[in-house]
Amino acid sequence: MVKHILFLSVKSNYDHKEVLSTFTQMMLQLKKLIPEIMDFHIGENINPTSAYQICLDSEFKDINALNHYIYHPEHMKVREYLASVIDDKLTFDYIK
Repeated sequence: MVKHILFLSVKSNYDHKEVLSTFTQMMLQLKKLIPEIMDFHIGENINPTSAYQICLDSEFKDINALNHYIYHPEHMKVREYLASVIDDKLTFDYIK
């Protein structure tokens, strides 16, 4: 299994709770469209001093499944949205 973790820093002129809600809805739609997404969780950081407000924790069968997700056209639309509302992101992928 491969874990794909994404930390997002929301631009200061956006409400991170609205971004969290929109991102969650987009990921729920992606899960219906991309069967390679085995599971995912999205959470709001409870540490107010952290640079990152949102975390995506997702699971895939293997690296091929992760790559299918990453390059899927519908995922690219989510990436476009995120690029418009975030200042920074940190990605961490590992084999579980």
